[in-house]
Amino acid sequence: MISVIVPVYNGADRIIRCLESIQSQKYSDFECIVIDDGSSDDSYNVIKNWIKDDRFHLYRQENAGVAIARNRGIEYANGEFIAFTDQDDYVTPEYLSHMMAVMDRDTDIVVSGYERVREDGKRLYDIALAEGEFSKFVVPTPWAHLYRKKFIIENDIHFLDSKIGEDIFFNVIAYCTTPKVKVIEHCMDYKWVDNKKSVSNSGQKTAGNEVNPLFLLNNLQREIPENGSEPEDIIEYFFIRYCVWYTLFVMRGTSKRENIIMQTQLFQWLGKTFPDYEQNKYIKVSPDGEIARYHIAVHVWMFFRKIKADRIVTGILSKK
Repeated sequence: MISVIVPVYNGADRIIRCLESIQSQKYSDFECIVIDDGSSDDSYNVIKNWIKDDRFHLYRQENAGVAIARNRGIEYANGEFIAFTDQDDYVTPEYLSHMMAVMDRDTDIVVSGYERVREDGKRLYDIALAEGEFSKFVVPTPWAHLYRKKFIIENDIHFLDSKIGEDIFFNVIAYCTTPKVKVIEHCMDYKWVDNKKSVSNSGQKTAGNEVNPLFLLNNLQREIPENGSEPEDIIEYFFIRYCVWYTLFVMRGTSKRENIIMQTQLFQWLGKTFPDYEQNKYIKVSPDGEIARYHIAVHVWMFFRKIKADRIVTGILSKK
């Protein structure tokens, strides 16, 4: 019923914990497709020697990036539904069963929350979703989701071949293509491990041609379906939120000059794409399902921009 796709790149020291957590699922009708993305360490042999369960299938490709690996996993998938995990992370035994419990004939996507944990499993924080029009956008990752494969294939939904935002592209397009999305409230079966060496924790805190967010934004703008399933003001708020997040988190590791240049480009793009974005109602009043601290960040940053104090704050946050 379910194909669980796991992309791997140089994960020899941690992939087995991930695979063991999948093997321990209470919902047993699954296959696990592991795509080794041209690892330069011993990942392939470690996984190959571990596999004794015929539900696990290992494939190898030349290094092409996580987006290509996941897209290939979708091609290989035999299941009616698709789920993802990342090599650094692990899941509880109920990960698949909780999502399958709410997946029905009228549902294309199930979204749940997650728990952020240290390497030793100690909880750092959690994202527990609540029902609301924006809640699904809170988790733009492929993991903590269950997708109907037929929906993905028929609508040609795929991961963008990009160094950053490939998962955001996949999910935003999916959300805007179908209204048949269910959110599991207060479910945190996915354990997102705080690995300082991973791309999401370290590699994104710089700017450059290979991680330019405008590539993602332009592709999203072009691919989002006209008359899609999401209200325009929700989509507009999502893009505002993304630009604020990129400014406050990703650009934190760059110089003040680089940060200001990127900020200028991001908000120029917003102004061109959504001319009235500063009047978006959700800047002041949080949409249902949004996480409070994320909305506060958007609200405060947009206030800084309004009073032209954003560059001062940028100087404080940027690398000296």
